[in-house]
Amino acid sequence: MLTPYALAQYERAKQYIEQLHQPSGKPYLLSSSYGLKHRAESWHRQRGTEDPYVSNGMFIAAALNAGYRICRVDGPNVYINVTKTSVKDAA
Repeated sequence: MLTPYALAQYERAKQYIEQLHQPSGKPYLLSSSYGLKHRAESWHRQRGTEDPYVSNGMFIAAALNAGYRICRVDGPNVYINVTKTSVKDAA
């Protein structure tokens, strides 16, 4: 988890998450962390990032570090308390 490759994924997730507005009061149920990590990858592709890959785990870690809360349903994916507007605006 602390390899240069993993830390680069974390940094890419963090950069995308910084584009989101402040956390909302409830989880965003239209997309799990897995869907949001794909949005982060697309965001980086649009900016010409050579390797846009972000793992689900690194996305979750970056979201938690940025002050977002998670809501686990089952499996490795979680819901994060972002707003629909912020997800749309970051795209």
